[in-house]
Amino acid sequence: MSQINDSSSQFRGAVVSMHGVSKTYRNPNDPTRVLEELDLELQRGEITCLVGPSGCGKSTVISLIAGLLLPDSGRVFFDGRDTGWMSDTQRAELRATRIGIVLQSGNLVPFLTAAENVALAIRLARREPSTASVNALLEQFGLADRADHLPRRLSGGEAQRVAVAVALANTPDLLLADEAVGQLDGTNARLILGVLERACRERGLAVLLVTHSDDVAARGSRIVRLTGGRIEDAA
Repeated sequence: MSQINDSSSQFRGAVVSMHGVSKTYRNPNDPTRVLEELDLELQRGEITCLVGPSGCGKSTVISLIAGLLLPDSGRVFFDGRDTGWMSDTQRAELRATRIGIVLQSGNLVPFLTAAENVALAIRLARREPSTASVNALLEQFGLADRADHLPRRLSGGEAQRVAVAVALANTPDLLLADEAVGQLDGTNARLILGVLERACRERGLAVLLVTHSDDVAARGSRIVRLTGGRIEDAA
């Protein structure tokens, strides 16, 4: 278990609360109930690891928290605000300024370099990036010498590390990561987890990390399992 458990006590309260959330994908011939009255809280200063079998709805949980989807019933609160009452513009603003997202499909603009991808995320958060701040973030992930590379010139592991750097570029309150380290070797996985743990300790970042790896889950503050559309605490 990670050392962030002891040092995160200065950060109190849930940044995200989901209450009684249900979601069905309404395919014309075969509607699929994915979530059933799900309850979940994500605390400041903690890494919550979400585990469960493929297709159980883990990515749906991320999309609902980010406001990319709306629940059929139940409520999702971000820092006390019900996201269901926000406009599409307000939810987009929330993602740009306070949430970082890493998806399995990647989140890099293919015609921008690694540094330009990071700078764009900073600008979308309505701040002006500096060369020093962009390079410092890339350097945390061992990518200082890849700043001018386009995504197609990066290895899979390098591109994934840039994707995490982009997700952290707006200094978010919450990071939502869907298998952010699942395709990485042990060294790079530990590097990313170390950066996330420092952010949790030092500024109270809340992380929801979807993973299939027991080793990765063991680094978190808490493990929760998605079963039958509901959350069970596993550790």
